[in-house]
Amino acid sequence: MMYVKVKAEPARVAITLGEAVELGEPAENVADEITLVAFDGPQQPDDSMESLAVAEAIAVEPLPDAVSSSEELFADVQSADAAGATDAALFDSGDMLAEIAGDGQRGEGQGGGGQRGGGEGAGGAADRNAPTFFGRTGQGRSVCFICDNSNSYRDGSFHAVLDELSRAVDLLRPDQSFFVIFSSDAAYPLFHPAGADALQPATVENKQKLRAWLGTVEMCSGGQGIHDAVRLAGALGADCVYLLSDGEIGANVVGRLEAADFGGAVVHTFGVQLSVIGQRTGQVDPDRLREQQGRNQNLITVATAHGGTFTAVAVPAAVAALERLRPIPRNRSRGAVWGVKL
Repeated sequence: MMYVKVKAEPARVAITLGEAVELGEPAENVADEITLVAFDGPQQPDDSMESLAVAEAIAVEPLPDAVSSSEELFADVQSADAAGATDAALFDSGDMLAEIAGDGQRGEGQGGGGQRGGGEGAGGAADRNAPTFFGRTGQGRSVCFICDNSNSYRDGSFHAVLDELSRAVDLLRPDQSFFVIFSSDAAYPLFHPAGADALQPATVENKQKLRAWLGTVEMCSGGQGIHDAVRLAGALGADCVYLLSDGEIGANVVGRLEAADFGGAVVHTFGVQLSVIGQRTGQVDPDRLREQQGRNQNLITVATAHGGTFTAVAVPAAVAALERLRPIPRNRSRGAVWGVKL
């Protein structure tokens, strides 16, 4: 038996730019829409076989027979009509940590005063700055984010969610508006505990205030807060709602979300993906695969009921280091600010 020492390769993440298109249309021309796709687990620089295994495991529907690249695979995993991935760049976890630390230092420069993407969607040229979240472009001038903040997050995935929230709002113009609700044991509205009660204009001041607030958010046990979160979102009057969860919800909850009143908003759902690769075998675990497909189907059902789409969110393995660098508190008992109903 021989042992050979080799240098470990970091997990690769492709951040691609492509033009947003009207939902339901194929994405033919790519230019500026930002899409985050990630490889789940260590990868070799040119190893497409393992990428194929991961993508096939996560996808709810079978992938097409003709696949030319790992980027195309993960575009298919994200949603049935998401734009295909193209150019790649390295993921910088240190930059993410700085952005969500609540120091309010990242200004309008990164967003350029508005989103750098957008096509001639349903609203025409006015939709060039439509709200975008994990690569999914919505329609309208206002957006409400409902994000699970339960203790089930692992390996830095909640850090990635906080960062994407900050980035998404950063790209909005001042004449657009936003709202954020976290849900776990309770519904935690924007700027909790001094919660806001209406959509907030995407001004520089409110973007800085959001970044500072995201640095204080904690995780909690429980999941019944989703119903209060939906009621609050429905009363806001947003044009679209982005609902992010791991999809671990019961059939009765799925049914209630299907029938819920979101105030006429289009609802796009996002599912944070489990790792479906067994740590011991390095192969797709059939039980994890079935569990992930079931969770994704829950969120697909909710999105379909409200005219939206589902996007699978594969969190980069590189962000796991943030759990050690900047751990986010987890509440398992009642607290004064977070975990108020535990």
